[in-house]
Parts: sequence; C-alpha cells; structure tokens
Amino acid sequence: MLFGVGRMVPFLVDAVSYLMSAVGLTLIKRPLQNGRERTSQRDRGFVSAGLRWLWRERFVRGAVLWFAGVTFVFQSIGLVCVMLAERHGASPAATGLLFSITSAGGLMGALAAPRLVARFRPRTLISAFGWVAATVTPLLAVANSAYLIGLIGAVAFFLGPAANASIVGYILTSADPAIQGRVSSAVHFVGGSLLPVAPAFAGAMIQWIDVVPTVLLYSSILIALAAFATIARSLGVRHDERHHN
Repeated sequence: MLFGVGRMVPFLVDAVSYLMSAVGLTLIKRPLQNGRERTSQRDRGFVSAGLRWLWRERFVRGAVLWFAGVTFVFQSIGLVCVMLAERHGASPAATGLLFSITSAGGLMGALAAPRLVARFRPRTLISAFGWVAATVTPLLAVANSAYLIGLIGAVAFFLGPAANASIVGYILTSADPAIQGRVSSAVHFVGGSLLPVAPAFAGAMIQWIDVVPTVLLYSSILIALAAFATIARSLGVRHDERHHN
C-alpha cells in the first residue's frame, strides 16, 4: 500500500520508525534490572561489557560477524528488487505485494523455527540458511515478474528466523543472566553496524554497474558468507555439540 503512495514512502516510514524507537529509549528513566546483582565496576559501559563477553565467546563472535554480513546484503538488496520489479513493468501495488510475499516466507520460517532449532545444531541452521540464500539470490537476475521476485525472497528468508534463534539461544544459555541485556545490545550493535550504509551501497552499485550485475555481486557475497559458515572453526563449538548429543 505504501508503494502506491510513493516510491520512497516505505523507506521513509522505516527510517521514522527507527527514530521513534531511539526517542522511546531515551525516555526510559529507571533501570530495568533493579533487583539483579550488579556486575563488577569495570563493566559500567553497557555495550562495552557485552562486547568483551562476545569477543571471548568463539561461537558468538563468528556468528555475529556472519550475521552482520548477511544483514547488510538483505537490507540493501530490497532496493535492487524494487528496481528489478519496475524494469518488468510492476505497478506500485505489485511491488508492495512483492515484499508481502517475501515477508510471508519469513513468517512461515518463524513458525517453523522452534522445531528446527530443537532438531538441528546452530551451525547446521546457519550454514543451511546461508547456502539457500546464496543459491536462490542469483535467480533474481532472471526473474521476470514482481511475484516471482517475492517468491525467491520468501525462500531466501525462510530459514532466517531459525538461524537467528539458534544464535540467541546460545547466548541465553551461555551468558550470565546479569549481563544478557548487555550481550544482546552488543550483538545488535555489531550485527547492525553495516545497516546505515547498506541502501546507499546498493544505490551506488546500481548506478555504477547496473541492476543485474549488482544482483550477482550480492550473490557472490552470500556465497562467501555461506562458505565461511561452513568451514569456520568458530561455529563448530563444543557447547553446541554437548546440547545435541
């Protein structure tokens, strides 16, 4: 519906939502964990304490770096999908439906995530998500309708919630309860560190090398990330194995 109002309206609404979230956080005046035991005085920096824990945990460190790369690709490839849909004559309504189809894939993945997390190891879910996304993303270059582009996105996003939940589950079972909030903040800080530049990067690539080569560029990045998830020793942790034997 927002695409029917204007091409930039959905992106503007997204930006405003982030701004409102930031304003809301500044209005929180009392601590959320009054009754919990305080951590050492050296850990006064909320995010810095989480970053120290993250750096010590080999699995989380590798998973968050992988997550940052994947998030960068998916945050910026949306603009590429809009350009592809318009080249095939898609109306604003069809472009909006494209993202609805993609979101439906993520929703179905979220419903399936609990069973997938219970059955498979985190490394398996992360690698599977990476390779599925790397396999289907190049198909965007030959997709000839907005609906097909949306279907490809739905397939790419399906395993995302399970992979994300496996990382979060590891953190919840590994980090001390007193610092879980700090660790979560650190994970979001590192994982989302590339988000501000993602749309600008996509726009620059489209202008420089055109849409289809940009799709292939992102596909190459996803292949590299999937390979990292498959061979990185940091993602094959003993903690993971102990919980699934």
